[in-house]
Amino acid sequence: MEPIIITEKKLWQSFFLVHGKLASIPQPWTVAVSSTATTDYRLTSAIRSPEVDRSVFQYTLSGNGILQQGNTLHRLEPGTAFLVRHVDPDVSYFYPKDATEPWRFLFFAFDEAGETVSKLNKSLGLIFRLPKSSPIIRRLMRFGEFEEHSLHLDASEGAMLVYGLFSELIDLSQSHLSNSPNVRFTKEATQLIHKHIHENYTARKLADDLNVSLEHLCRALREGSAESPLKLITRIKMHRACELLKQTPLSTKEIAARLGYMPGSNFSRLFKRIVGETPVQYRKGGGQMPN
Repeated sequence: MEPIIITEKKLWQSFFLVHGKLASIPQPWTVAVSSTATTDYRLTSAIRSPEVDRSVFQYTLSGNGILQQGNTLHRLEPGTAFLVRHVDPDVSYFYPKDATEPWRFLFFAFDEAGETVSKLNKSLGLIFRLPKSSPIIRRLMRFGEFEEHSLHLDASEGAMLVYGLFSELIDLSQSHLSNSPNVRFTKEATQLIHKHIHENYTARKLADDLNVSLEHLCRALREGSAESPLKLITRIKMHRACELLKQTPLSTKEIAARLGYMPGSNFSRLFKRIVGETPVQYRKGGGQMPN
């Protein structure tokens, strides 16, 4: 490890003493509010002990910082946070040369959650934006009101604090995702497919009804649902076919026709490829509908 140079001022800091620790269960280590105003402040995995599975959540209160992920730089403005593992070799964070005021931030470190943090980074990214009024920020800031510098928690309380952070970041990301243009576009496309489910409804017709090009339709659906137009149309139709097989006495041919499939379209073969059973097997058994 490289020697650590102290280049930040702790405005307050508390350490957690967790009683009854359980192996592989996340536990908080420390929470603090710090300030720095020197470009000597730079943290990388090289100055961290590889033997400690520690992760960091850092939230900018005022000023600016920079998080570098490989060759990508993320400006850490007020209201911006990052979640990383100490030992991630591709990540560093530092005080920028162009800063005009001190960088003041909330720092929360915890152990035994490295794998979970890596999965969250892969799914949600490293950067999060949340207001000071958010529950997890208010809860962490309240620890600064205690006179004691050692805070006693049992294993359950410690784990709930860390999992509470994860839960809020997941909820925040899903809320942003559900409001994204491509997700809204996908919902509109899905509604049109249901409306025309009895027709031979193609990707081209769907694009025309949405007043977009076929290329735009394909790109937007892949970003909004990770599916191509054909896969989305087929999945919705197979879902309806499953309902009809369970809820009506209609034959396979009648169901195929009702869903816009022409004679000779190999509906049964397509159904088996999507559902895993033939229509006859599905009707007799307890097969599951496609998601």
